[in-house]
Amino acid sequence: MRNLYLALALLFSFTLSYSQGIEFFEGAYQEAFNMAAEKDKLVFVDAYAVWCGPCKRMSKQIFPQSEVGSLFNDNFINLKIDMEKGQGLDFGKTYPVSAYPTFFFINGMGEVVHKFKGGRDVKGLLAEAEKALAKFDNTEKYAKLYEEGDRSYETVYRYVKALNKSGESSLKIANEYVKSQKNLSSEENVKFIFEATTEVDSKLFELLVDRKKKALKYYTREAFNEKIVDAGFNTFEKSLEFDVASLGKEAKDAVKKYAKEEYKRFVIECDMIEANRKNDSGLFVKSASKYHSQVIKGEEDEEISLVTKLLRAYNNDPKALNLASDIAVNVATNNTSASNCLLACHTFMKLQQWADARKWAEKAELAAGDDLRAKHQAQQQLKFLESK
Repeated sequence: MRNLYLALALLFSFTLSYSQGIEFFEGAYQEAFNMAAEKDKLVFVDAYAVWCGPCKRMSKQIFPQSEVGSLFNDNFINLKIDMEKGQGLDFGKTYPVSAYPTFFFINGMGEVVHKFKGGRDVKGLLAEAEKALAKFDNTEKYAKLYEEGDRSYETVYRYVKALNKSGESSLKIANEYVKSQKNLSSEENVKFIFEATTEVDSKLFELLVDRKKKALKYYTREAFNEKIVDAGFNTFEKSLEFDVASLGKEAKDAVKKYAKEEYKRFVIECDMIEANRKNDSGLFVKSASKYHSQVIKGEEDEEISLVTKLLRAYNNDPKALNLASDIAVNVATNNTSASNCLLACHTFMKLQQWADARKWAEKAELAAGDDLRAKHQAQQQLKFLESK
């Protein structure tokens, strides 16, 4: 499952907006460690100093971005520690810092899983987070307990969760547990079924939707819908892998029935995934156009993500480039930030429409204001375009 959603994240990952960023825990680092142990997560620590320039840039420009927040809030307990006062003085005795900023990924036992120094851009920070997640795999730990005969709820639940997180199948373990239970409608077992459900074409999915009312006592409607959609994507992916159209239909029918609010988006995204898998630029552009007009129009983050995908994957298709340009211009017109103007400029450069590219590079330079980095990028584009 994890591999599919990493692929989907890459498909729609690029964003330059500044909303819904990292949510930081405001408490003692030992409390964060305890929470991490309880939830099987890592603690992400931003070890900073108030005078540090790169630290300030990370806080103001990188941490607030939505794609950073999405990954970090889902996977880590996030903590900022001023290393020169308060708990930072104590934290530094165990976790010494020689340069600012230094970033730690620490497990619930207080062990450093991954560490790096210095500021990063969005892409770099996400890459470091993925390195930490790759190193943090509890599958072997729970597999050993399971093989030794530990069938307690806590162990089996965490084993299934670890398998799902690592992208390995948890169906065998989950089904064995379910068969051993007399009351599948208890709170514990409903939560187990919810975690274990990874595909629409499974008995676990049937158990979950049969207990929908129970599940909605413990999970929000949004979380329930997300679970249905995730399971739908996994089954749809299987339909493409094994070329079984009936599985794709089953996935779409399930989302329509149990998460109908997400159905239109799901179907169009499936079409885009299929087109991308087949490298069918015509189908992708057709689906992407529908996706923009019917699903994400006006949602800047997602519009930018779609533009970026079109530019990266289909940069030799004039129809794809024209669609990317239309969307980018719309984004930059609605929000004339330097980054949005540069994106519009880039689409026109791909189309070799140099006059329009210069126009948007000039707008980017003007919009940059006191942002020296953005101004430099705009000036570099203008310098390149002088010869065109």
